[in-house]
Amino acid sequence: MNQPLRILIVDDDVDLSYLTRIRLEGAGFSAAMAHDSKAFFRIFYSFRPDLLLLDVDLPQKNGLALFLEIKKMLVPKNDTSGKARFPVMIISGGRSGAVQALFKDEGIFDYLCKPVEFETLLEKIKKAGDFFSACEQVTD
Repeated sequence: MNQPLRILIVDDDVDLSYLTRIRLEGAGFSAAMAHDSKAFFRIFYSFRPDLLLLDVDLPQKNGLALFLEIKKMLVPKNDTSGKARFPVMIISGGRSGAVQALFKDEGIFDYLCKPVEFETLLEKIKKAGDFFSACEQVTD
């Protein structure tokens, strides 16, 4: 039997994070939460997520700064594409096309604007899981 996809929710909105975690767990995923960058790094290394749901507006470091740090950790040094081989989906209240384009240029998997319908989120998570699972099979 396959292990459930592990999803780390990084959002300073505690109530929304909790609700998202409960709904994801109800859908068969394993989920954890971090509400700032310090908690993110602690939880990231212990939980070892398969997917990140990342908000843009975070205390300490904004989502872009955190994503760029994550990308440095996850892109192999000999990889010239600059794309993380790890799915990161931005879920933010910000609707700026320029911000969305910046994240997409940096290699995020998807950018969703809050509020996000849970069924839409599930579809995107499945696509991310399928895509990166197929990539692992090709590179293994």
